[in-house]
This record gives sequence, C-alpha cells and structure tokens, in this order.
Amino acid sequence: MTNTEHLELRKPEYGDDADIADLNYNFDILDESVNGAQAVNTRQQTEIDEIYTKLSQLYDAIYNDITGNPFQMVFNTLDDKQVAGVWNKPLQRIEC
Repeated sequence: MTNTEHLELRKPEYGDDADIADLNYNFDILDESVNGAQAVNTRQQTEIDEIYTKLSQLYDAIYNDITGNPFQMVFNTLDDKQVAGVWNKPLQRIEC
C-alpha cells in the first residue's frame, strides 16, 4: 500500500484486499479537508464583503454629492457636553 503525496490517503495496490477501514480513513481525511477549505472560503468572503463596504463608503464620500443631513446624533440631554455649530431653527438642529 502507498499513500498520496499531499493528504496521505491510503492507496491499496491492485493485489491488496479492499479494507473498509482504509476507505473510511480516506473519506474522513477528505471530509476534514473540504470542511477546512469551506471555512477559509467563508472567512475570505467576509473580508471581501467588509472591504467592498469600505470602498463603497469611500466612493460615496468622494464622488457623490450628499446634500441634506446624512448624519444625525440624538442625545437625551446636552448636560456636560460642548456643542459647536450653527442652529438651524426651521429644522430644529445644530449644523456643523
């Protein structure tokens, strides 16, 4: 019997009797390898999605004319906070 180079799967010779334990061993190795590859693929896809989101935000900031108030913060109280900006009375908000 020989083994494969990379995964060390068991390769019986043509004259050897088939052994279910060898087949199960090979299937377990293949199953672990595929599962590991899928986990790596999932992590890489998550990283790609995060990069795409950041690039989209950067593109919007550079190339899109965002008007109005795209950012809003709401406080229950302004105690102990310093606020700088211009009061927009019709819209009842501080604009920076």
